[in-house]
Amino acid sequence: MRDTPFLKRLAAIPYGGLLLTENNYAQPQQLSGLTAKLQEVARKAGHPAPLVAAKQEGGEFNAFGNLAPEAQVDVGEGTRASIATSAKTTAEQLDALGVGVNLAPNADIAVAGGPGQGRAFSDSPAAVTRAVQATVAEYKKVGVAAVVGPFPGDGAASQDPNAGPAPVGLSLDDLRDADMKPFAAVAEGDDAAPAMQMTNAIYVGYDGVTPATLLPDAVKELRDRLDFDGAILSADLVATTATAGGTVGEAAVNALKAGVDMLVIPGGRAQQDQAFRAVVAAVRSGDISPGRIVDALERIAELRKFTRETREPVRPE
Repeated sequence: MRDTPFLKRLAAIPYGGLLLTENNYAQPQQLSGLTAKLQEVARKAGHPAPLVAAKQEGGEFNAFGNLAPEAQVDVGEGTRASIATSAKTTAEQLDALGVGVNLAPNADIAVAGGPGQGRAFSDSPAAVTRAVQATVAEYKKVGVAAVVGPFPGDGAASQDPNAGPAPVGLSLDDLRDADMKPFAAVAEGDDAAPAMQMTNAIYVGYDGVTPATLLPDAVKELRDRLDFDGAILSADLVATTATAGGTVGEAAVNALKAGVDMLVIPGGRAQQDQAFRAVVAAVRSGDISPGRIVDALERIAELRKFTRETREPVRPE
């Protein structure tokens, strides 16, 4: 690990965040050493410690499947207390490993045949709302950032939005009355989540064509109508191109212009480099204003303050 090409790259480029998956380790004990090394390399290079993230929703939707009990308990089987206990356990395990950001909980409403079936808390908006609130609250206590998603909710999508075009046929009023309720409950005030993530689904309630992660109106819904002031993460921008067409670089530019703060690009180095070059070129040409970049960086900085592993070195036990 000491001389891997990625660590050399991390020393050269100030990454804002790193997303770990099951491909990054063999045994759980390796994870704390890996996260500590990532932060050490960044700090020695004079960079801020990167946010270290994972997607640990629960059950089969865990990046680290051999670590924890389910992070997302079915509210049909579990009480709010059991949901909170499960969330607390997962947050503590991630924190101990130096993972300060979890791309969870999933705030979808379970719809028969939809992508939220089997992974969402419930088919009841009220039950999902209570579960999301409990999960975000427990993560806050531990100092791990819960990233609530996928906004504005893709439980009624025709398929997984990361697998291809996934239209949602609900009107904007229907979305606001149901799918957006869990997001609204943690959008502002003392109960607010520190971050939310957009979806790649497309909505007839908006333009019926553009993935929400690239759509200014969808981001505006979250910012202005729900009054959310935290960081907004993009959906998987490699997957975005399957619906929107174009390149990952174009998707990165369009996501930033739409109001997204942090770009999620889980592809290879070539795709990440392409996105980086495209954003730099867009700023230089004036296609993206410097103010938009400053705004995004300020929100990412606030997210960094929230997580413990970016405030102090992580030391493997």
